[in-house]
Order: sequence, then structure tokens, then C-alpha cells
Amino acid sequence: MKHVLWFDDNKFEAFEADAYDENIDITQAPTLQRGLDLLKQNDVHYDLMLFDANYVTRYGQASSMMLTNTIHKCCEAAGKDVPWLVFTAGAGFDGADSLDNAIPTMPWHEDLALPLWYSKQKRSDAAQLLIDIHKVIDYMDSPYRQIKNKYPDIFKLFHPDYGSILDKKNEKDIVDLIQILEDPSEHNQASHLTTVRAFLEGPLTESLVRYQIVEPNLSLNEVTYQFKNWDLQEMGVHRYIQISFDYMVRCTQDASHSGKHVTKDKLPPQVRAGIQSGTMPYLVPNIIHTLLSFLTWYLDFIQQQNSTFAHNQ
Repeated sequence: MKHVLWFDDNKFEAFEADAYDENIDITQAPTLQRGLDLLKQNDVHYDLMLFDANYVTRYGQASSMMLTNTIHKCCEAAGKDVPWLVFTAGAGFDGADSLDNAIPTMPWHEDLALPLWYSKQKRSDAAQLLIDIHKVIDYMDSPYRQIKNKYPDIFKLFHPDYGSILDKKNEKDIVDLIQILEDPSEHNQASHLTTVRAFLEGPLTESLVRYQIVEPNLSLNEVTYQFKNWDLQEMGVHRYIQISFDYMVRCTQDASHSGKHVTKDKLPPQVRAGIQSGTMPYLVPNIIHTLLSFLTWYLDFIQQQNSTFAHNQ
């Protein structure tokens, strides 16, 4: 049974009954103080908080500041990482401060592609909310979220606030590689290097082209050759970064030393044999670590480039 604390001063018995049928036990807090008291008690762990946007005031117009402050108070009182969603009629917000703008966007909204709020006036919204409550609670305990919290700088590359340096659709590729990194039983699988190579050839090269670091329509070998160009050092691409990129390609693609076309997904035979025989037990995690180091540098590099460009305008 999932436990949800609902901040709302209006009873919605049909919704509570439907929730119970979906293995969700709802405790309603008719006042903010009652809700805060319940959060501080240790007899029940609440898996999620549910807010009525208009609950923040009984009189006059609600505002984004009032809603944000209420959510913040409740999160502090919970003393732990408890997610929340908004279930409201939507009325009571003035035109200058719309409900969409009032609700802070949280990681679960973005990663699960959830709406910012659910309408009490739509039965379909109430039904979807019950589904999404389970999704959010499961998300909070998922390896996906734990990895994103552990490596925050890496995932800034995919976030719009940092310019979406890498495409959001490829975020899971990095999550999967980090999961491999953190599971020693996967370190002897040579096929994981093919996954690294696909990331280098696909989303990373697309980004390098978009930021005019390398030219478009090049093979990965040609990208590697161009990335080693001395002119890039004048842009701030350090020599060790150039070497790191070359190292990743050489370990993940056969004939990477040549400019000719090579068969995709073909690893260097010596590398594959070394991993399978156990004589290269640390190569897979080392390559993934090198990629994460490169991406951490890349975030800083692009931010500096954007800052310089803005300064010169």
C-alpha cells in the first residue's frame, strides 16, 4: 500500500475510494498545520504529497509564491525526499500568475513527462493521477534517479537550463553506461564498448558538429583526426582531452588508426580477446570513466564558449 498525504480542505470521497482500490491509502490534511504535524510523526512514512493549488489560501487570489512556500514548508517538515503532485480545480489564480507558471518543474515531471497539474474537474485527470502516483513513487527508488543524483554534472548536458548540449532522448544511454560502471559483473562484457562507440559516433559527434568543433558529415575516424587538430587547443580544447577522445575511439573501433571506412560495431580484435580472456579486466570501466570525464569537461567548455560569445556581443 502506498501512503499519500493530501493537502486539501475539501473532501473528494470518490477519488479516495478509487485510490484505495489502486492500492493507494490517502490521508487528508484539512489545514496546513495538520499536514505539517502528520509529516513530523514517525508512525507513517508518506510516499508522496498531493496539493490543491488553492489550498494555500482561503481568501483572495492564490499566488505562485504562496504555493511554492507551502510546498517548501511541507518538504522541509517531511525531512526526507518526498515527491509531490498538484491536484486542483485550477481556479483562484489571477491571470498574471497562471497556474502553469506557479508550479515548480521537478525532475519527475521532466523524466516521466508528467503534466504540472491534474484537474479535479476532469475524471480522466483523476484516473491518470492514480497511475502517475505509482509512477512517481517507483521513480524515486529507481536506479535511473539514483544515478542522476550521483552524477549531476553529467546530466546537466541534457537539461534545457544548460542549453541542451546533448539531446534529451540520449540521456538513458549514459544511465545505462553508468549502471555498467557500477556493476562489476558487467566489466567483462566487451559488447559494452560498442555502446560507448555508438554514443561517440551518434549524440556526441552531433553535438560537436552543432557547436562547430568538428565539421559535419564525417566518419568517426575523421572526427577523431579533426579533433586532434592543434587549432582546437586555441579554443581551449586541452591536449589531454584530445588524447582522451582518441583513446576512446581506438579502444572501441577496429582500424581506428586509418581514415578508411570500417565495419560498424566491430571492436579491435585484441581488445575483444583481452576482455574475454580476463587480461584486460579494467578496460571497460576505464573507458566509461574516460567518457564521463570527457563529458564533465565538455559541459564546462561549452559554458565557457557561450559566456565568451555573450560577452563579445
